[in-house]
Amino acid sequence: MAKNDNPHMLRFLDSMARHGGKEAGEAFAAEHPLEESAGPGDTFEWAGQLCGFLNGRYSDETVKAIRMDCACGPEYGKEKLREIRQEEKDPYAFAEKVNRLDLGFSLEYDGASYSMIYPQCYCPCVNQSDEPLPRAWCYCTAGYNKRLFEGVFGREVRAELISSVKQGDADCRIRITVQEAAGQAAHRNFLFDLDQTLLDFHATEQKALGIVLQANGLPFSDEIYRAFKAHNKSLWLQLERGEITRTELFSRRFEAVISLCGGDPSRIDPLKVNEEFIRTMSVNGIPMDGAMEFIRKLRAGIPGARIYIVTNGVTLNAMGRIASTGLDRYLDGVFVSEDLKVAKPAREYFERCLERIGEPKESCIVIGDSLTSDMLGAQNASLKSVWFMPAGETESAVKEYDIDYCAADFGELYGILEKWAADPATPGEG
Repeated sequence: MAKNDNPHMLRFLDSMARHGGKEAGEAFAAEHPLEESAGPGDTFEWAGQLCGFLNGRYSDETVKAIRMDCACGPEYGKEKLREIRQEEKDPYAFAEKVNRLDLGFSLEYDGASYSMIYPQCYCPCVNQSDEPLPRAWCYCTAGYNKRLFEGVFGREVRAELISSVKQGDADCRIRITVQEAAGQAAHRNFLFDLDQTLLDFHATEQKALGIVLQANGLPFSDEIYRAFKAHNKSLWLQLERGEITRTELFSRRFEAVISLCGGDPSRIDPLKVNEEFIRTMSVNGIPMDGAMEFIRKLRAGIPGARIYIVTNGVTLNAMGRIASTGLDRYLDGVFVSEDLKVAKPAREYFERCLERIGEPKESCIVIGDSLTSDMLGAQNASLKSVWFMPAGETESAVKEYDIDYCAADFGELYGILEKWAADPATPGEG
């Protein structure tokens, strides 16, 4: 019987116990053992099985946490970097002195964060392949750098994978942000709603609905879509109020539209149609006009900006649409209610997001179009908020939901966020 005594496996099992579930980790280990004597080829094959296992079961945020905790060691160059840091406190001068050592990597500082830049892949496991590899393969490098720089600075740091040679980028780049000193919190965490804020949910929804209805022999028209949209919205509001379950929502919305189209819900399974609908939506993401340009500008223009998605819905649907538009390249995390087991506007939803972000709430701002989901959620969690593309009686809504800012378009939104990011923050601010 094969032993699971390889250090890679042992680190994986420890990480699963913390982030993914001990039983799930042990089940994988039983099916895919890895002995201490395993060579590079066997380890590479095992790592591929591991990434496939994780990507099929967990959100990207959870996969990232598991893989980062699997990082190898010891950290190359740590003692030398620590020695330089003790001599040089200025971050620009520190990076400059590090680069003089010719350690096989370079270090940049942008005024808020460091970037660790590797000109090639040094990972002995990953570089077994000449083919492109999924992003999950490289999260362990982010974990390696997190541990390296925490040892250098003696403080908690955040490590984020920005680019990877194995994904076709020019270099491997890890952004390193040192935690702020006690009593300070930089304004840099932007929590964006997804639908009708960054992605045009309605355009994707209409396209997908037409495809799945016609695939099931049912007619489709603009009138049918409008009826589906109105009924679907009312069901999501009921879900937000805790009046129905997610399964009831998915079933009821297609029972109604199947009947409207002249079909028989007893012969056409509404939940099966719902699954087809979600899969179809997941590969047909459509950005709001100007959204991609705005996100690129935000990432480039605000030092240390961290961009997160906070959304209710199905993980497959959200992650698929995000990936199909290329938006995922600019994100630091995606928080889907299905993964968090709680939905906006519940305070607990945002508490779980903040727990994973790992920074004070004063460093975060919520941006969204929905009063009952985004603005009420921000109010419940005592977070700053921007109501995007407000509609209706704005003045009364601002008072009722304690909204901090309103933005009619992406240009105005950028100005608001740029100004907010430039202001210092202290815990307990109103």
